[in-house]
Amino acid sequence: MRGTSRHIWRWGVVALASSMPLALAACAGSSGSSSSGTSTKKAVSSSTTGLHIVKGSGGTVTIRENDDWDTLNPALSGGTNMEFQAVNLLYDRLVTLGPKGQLRPGLATSWTQTPVQAVFHIRSGATCDDGTPVTPQVIAASLNYLADPKTASPTESETFGDGIGHAVANDAAGTVTVTVSKPWNSLVTGMALPEAGIICPAGLANPQLMTHEGEGSGPYVMTASLRGSQYTFTARKNYNWGPDGWSTQENGVPQTIILQSTENDTTAANDFITGAVQVNSWTTGVQVQQIESAVPTALRFLSPELGATGLMFNPAPGLPEANPVVRRAIMLAVNRADFVDAWTNGQGRTSETMITPGMQCYNPAIGKYAQPYDPALAKKLLASQGWKP
Repeated sequence: MRGTSRHIWRWGVVALASSMPLALAACAGSSGSSSSGTSTKKAVSSSTTGLHIVKGSGGTVTIRENDDWDTLNPALSGGTNMEFQAVNLLYDRLVTLGPKGQLRPGLATSWTQTPVQAVFHIRSGATCDDGTPVTPQVIAASLNYLADPKTASPTESETFGDGIGHAVANDAAGTVTVTVSKPWNSLVTGMALPEAGIICPAGLANPQLMTHEGEGSGPYVMTASLRGSQYTFTARKNYNWGPDGWSTQENGVPQTIILQSTENDTTAANDFITGAVQVNSWTTGVQVQQIESAVPTALRFLSPELGATGLMFNPAPGLPEANPVVRRAIMLAVNRADFVDAWTNGQGRTSETMITPGMQCYNPAIGKYAQPYDPALAKKLLASQGWKP
């Protein structure tokens, strides 16, 4: 399946305590004007759930990631977890994906699609972090940079499919038309992916800038960088063109986000427990139980909509897996539930389908075709192909 190798199961743990009430708002976009990164205390009111609702600024939020970013050029993104986070903060896209995988407006307010073409109607008022207006010409130039073979994007096919993509701007009509040389039914969806983040003219004129800074139009701009350790992102005060008119000035939106790179899970759990970080976006196994025991107010989010880990076969000629009967036997011999429990220390979920909840085309009914756990049948099938213990 195209693109699923970049998606993983994630456990996000968020601390909600009276000392720092948070309301995290999902955002698709990125950079902006710089300002200080200090936290600001605001009055809060209690909700009926016993948690707190922030009035005004969400203050500062530190998010732990288990890796570091390679580049802030979305077209060249290699796909680390922190890289996805940073690109989402620094770059807008034509469309965004909602919590259940539904398409939502981004820089485009509406669109029409055929198998080989999509026409996007572009909103007005969006600006790059240097003040440059985000016009159809700006958007088309960025998409053509992604599609250009000279750019050598490792993921451009997830946006344009197996064909060649090309974008044409019509500033007078306020549209961008994207055409692909081969039918691609995920053309619009591809515009919501990180690699389709719209790069502003300064970045296209000098892509080398994006080795250390963002060049986008989204809700945050990186204002401090300690390579290999942590990165500070400050909200743009005038950003109000997010999905459904989302603004950085809405109640509870963090005005400063710090992405912190901590590879060691035990260290990350201790940082969370002591309050050094408020969001531990990658937590598995015993650390989940350790955190929940120490921080009763922590909220846990299991995100199967981001994808799954599974078996992958190499069916090249001459290899055992070239035989579909052997592939089926291997699947019958694997107890998926035991695999998930062993891998996640009992914290994961077993999926019966290749496409997981939140991804487009998800249909739980397909699960009835999944191979059951049947080692006896697996042995019979292998024996029928000449394989013996």
